[in-house]
Amino acid sequence: MIENKPQEHSSFHSHMLPVFCNDYIHIEKSETASFLEVVWKKALQQEEYRLGMEAFIQCATATQAQLVLIDYTKMPAPTLADQAWAGTHAMPQLRKSGIERLARLLSVDIFQNLALDNIFRLAQPLSYAAENFAEKETALKWLFRK
Repeated sequence: MIENKPQEHSSFHSHMLPVFCNDYIHIEKSETASFLEVVWKKALQQEEYRLGMEAFIQCATATQAQLVLIDYTKMPAPTLADQAWAGTHAMPQLRKSGIERLARLLSVDIFQNLALDNIFRLAQPLSYAAENFAEKETALKWLFRK
C-alpha cells in the first residue's frame, strides 16, 4: 500500500512522493528536485527483478530524474541470467532516460558487488556517472554536489 503523505528524507532533498511500490521494490521522487530513490526490499525471483527494473526505467524516464539513488542492501546478487539481461536489455534503455548521476548503495556481500559491477560493465558505455557507496549520506552528498 502506498502512503500519499510526503516524507522528509534528508537535508539534500525535500519531501519524497511514492511513484511505484510493491512487495519487492519501492520508488519515490522528490517534490522539488529531479531526484529518484529506488529501494530493492528483498531477495527476488527472476520475474520480480525484471519487472522491478522495467518499473524503475519507466519511472526514471517519466519523472525526468537526473539524480538517482538505488539501495541494493537488502537484495542478494542477481543471477547470471539476470545480470546478462540487465546489462544488455535494461541498462541500454536507462541510457535514454536523462539520468546524470546514479549512486548505488551496496551491502557488504562481495557477490552482490561483483554482480552489480558486471551489469554495469556489460552496459558500457554509460551516459551518466555511477558510483558505489556503503552509506546513504555519502551517496546523497555525491549526488547533490554542485
